[in-house]
Amino acid sequence: MALLVAGCVGSGGGEYTMPTDAMKPRFSAGQRFTAKPVAAGGYRPRAGDVVVFRAPDSWGRRGLSVARVVAVGGTVVACCDVDGSVTVDGVTLDEPYLGENSPIDATATVERCYGRRFGPVRVEPGHVFVMGDSRGISVDSRCKGTVPDDRIVAVVE
Repeated sequence: MALLVAGCVGSGGGEYTMPTDAMKPRFSAGQRFTAKPVAAGGYRPRAGDVVVFRAPDSWGRRGLSVARVVAVGGTVVACCDVDGSVTVDGVTLDEPYLGENSPIDATATVERCYGRRFGPVRVEPGHVFVMGDSRGISVDSRCKGTVPDDRIVAVVE
């Protein structure tokens, strides 16, 4: 997860700048990208979507963040299976988008979640479990908890 600087563009979409490499290789630090705005309650999250969201107050961050939806409400997400991969409802995820992965049992810090192992976590209905694509430097649901769907403000197309 990474904090974003946001600005509007005339097309009705949102333009954002990635401040960190937490979503690398998809987005690198300093890279600009656009995302389609969504109304609260007007978007049904799907696993694999890259979303822009307002981090919950419990995350201790302000502003907008970006991460990939790994699991949606009503599912159970965990890491790690025997190969060190994330599973949703017991099925190993195919994650070709991963950048820097993290060590399996590393300890989380204030700056990043770091360790790969978590869960199992039952994602509440109306919430998503998000993770950065560069797990070694991301701060996300592994250590901060799920994100309510209504905090999602845009989806990368």
